[in-house]
Amino acid sequence: MPVKRIAAPPFALPFALPFAWPLALALGLALAGCGAVYENRIESALVDGGLREPTAKCIAGRMVDQLSKPQIHSIARLKEKVDKDLPKMSLLDFLRRHGGELDTHTVSVLTRAGVVCAVTA
Repeated sequence: MPVKRIAAPPFALPFALPFAWPLALALGLALAGCGAVYENRIESALVDGGLREPTAKCIAGRMVDQLSKPQIHSIARLKEKVDKDLPKMSLLDFLRRHGGELDTHTVSVLTRAGVVCAVTA
């Protein structure tokens, strides 16, 4: 018994396949680049807010996917309230000083990321 072949629309295979992989690759690279930008923004905001640099670097990498843009901006606004002459703070001191200025989700994510960084360091 002969096998019946179903005809594909003329635009489906010849048109879609050559453009699918480059488009998917470009989209993936663009999204990966956005994550790096926000990670750097979080790290510099934490350092400017008074947190020690190695701690900020570790925490930023873990927080980037869990915060919205407004939450990242709220962290960036902390630098306006920090005296530059004060020494850098530990995470506990940072949370004591700035915890009331951040929303509960941001504090929760910051605390969890800090605990993981402390355990893995």
